[in-house]
Amino acid sequence: MPARRKHRILGRAQGEARRRYLLLLGTLSVPAFILLLVLGLVLRSRVQTTTYQLTMTTGSFSGANYDLATQYLVPAAKEHHVNLTMVQSGGSEATLDAVESGKVQVAIVDGGLSHVGRGDVREVAPIYLTALHVLMKKDIYDQLELSGDIRAAFLGKTISISDPGSGTYTYSKIILDYLGIKPTDYIAKPESVAFLTDPQTPASAIPDIVFAASLLPSPVAVRLVHDFDYRLYPLDFVDAFRLQDKAAYGVPIPKGAYGVSPEVPPTDIVTLGRRLLIVTNKNVPDQAVKQLTAAIFESDFAKVDDPPLTLKQFDLLPEFPRAPGALAYVASQTPISQDTINNAVLYLTGIAAWLTVVPGLIFLVRRPLSRRIRQMASLKDYIVQVTDVEAAVFDWEESGSTSLARPLELRRRLARLKLEAMDLYKQGRIEDPNLLEGFLAHLTDLRIHLDSLLQAESRVNGTPSMDDTVASAANGTPSPAEVR
Repeated sequence: MPARRKHRILGRAQGEARRRYLLLLGTLSVPAFILLLVLGLVLRSRVQTTTYQLTMTTGSFSGANYDLATQYLVPAAKEHHVNLTMVQSGGSEATLDAVESGKVQVAIVDGGLSHVGRGDVREVAPIYLTALHVLMKKDIYDQLELSGDIRAAFLGKTISISDPGSGTYTYSKIILDYLGIKPTDYIAKPESVAFLTDPQTPASAIPDIVFAASLLPSPVAVRLVHDFDYRLYPLDFVDAFRLQDKAAYGVPIPKGAYGVSPEVPPTDIVTLGRRLLIVTNKNVPDQAVKQLTAAIFESDFAKVDDPPLTLKQFDLLPEFPRAPGALAYVASQTPISQDTINNAVLYLTGIAAWLTVVPGLIFLVRRPLSRRIRQMASLKDYIVQVTDVEAAVFDWEESGSTSLARPLELRRRLARLKLEAMDLYKQGRIEDPNLLEGFLAHLTDLRIHLDSLLQAESRVNGTPSMDDTVASAANGTPSPAEVR
């Protein structure tokens, strides 16, 4: 075999091997590129976490809700890049109004309160149950145990149902009404949690009967039972009450929860309760709410009470519209099914196959496509040129010139533009044929105006032949519909 031919065959074989290598490399690089892109986006989302500064309230700086927030939620939120600054507000009613107005961004409030006029409040999550404690002096409790007549036991007594505007106040009013006890049956003596738990508050200042809603154990119940020998009365008509109020729950209080000698309560009892809600203003960024929700369910905050908080909380009906950021967190925690994984693999495989083919397709169509693009014309360019002619006509009118050379030149230019555009249209080389009618209407209006100017100027200059020519041109100008 001649050396030259052998060299050609060897070169051809090497070229074919190089092409196969490049094809294999391209096929493998596409999925690798997609994988790296996905990993990069995931890492970016983890690294570039924004830290949010939010204000939060639980009402006053006393009580179980404040302790719950400061001991567990505030540090957990900080680990999730949400810095919560605690502020004081009124009771749950006032707190909801503060969230509605945006004065406070996050709050823990009692459930079961009205949503009327609070359209900007969003529910992050329902959390723990609070128990409504009805605490009374021992002699009143003993009388009630003997008679069973709760209205008679309450008659003429001083009663605290907490501060007006608090969730306890609203809820207690509903319970008293349900029990048939009217405001005229007792002497209202509202006292705050801070006042009732203050070691300096004497027994003489404590009302005969106290309503206090709280997580277990209630600080008010602890103080009144230990220091003043108060007793705890059960509200065990939960099932009947829930027929009219689905936001009510039964909360068990175990025997001896507040005292062992004597035992308070003497047996396991059930009382009415509400679920605490974490709420936020609708304008708090969704990502901030998502990070806050993660702090709620991924920290010791979720284990404070029994049973611990889980995503099952979101199966409960929300009392306010659920915050989008909270829903985004729930969606992010949903396990990926095998079908989802299979679909993702098929999708990425399809993309990889398509991207492998695309370079070849681009190479095949590049030249004819670029040639076709170069051949295409846009009517927008012609409309711009007609507009330039219009501006030139206006300049000629403003100049006061009597020479017809300029307008005649502009009229010839219009005629050329029309002929060029129509020729391109017949060849199918117009990118935007839908603009043809507007282009011809614009050109025709300008042509008529230009002819009328020439006609008037010809009369002034005493050149009838020009007048006849202009009039003929004006009358013979075809409409856009005729051209088409």
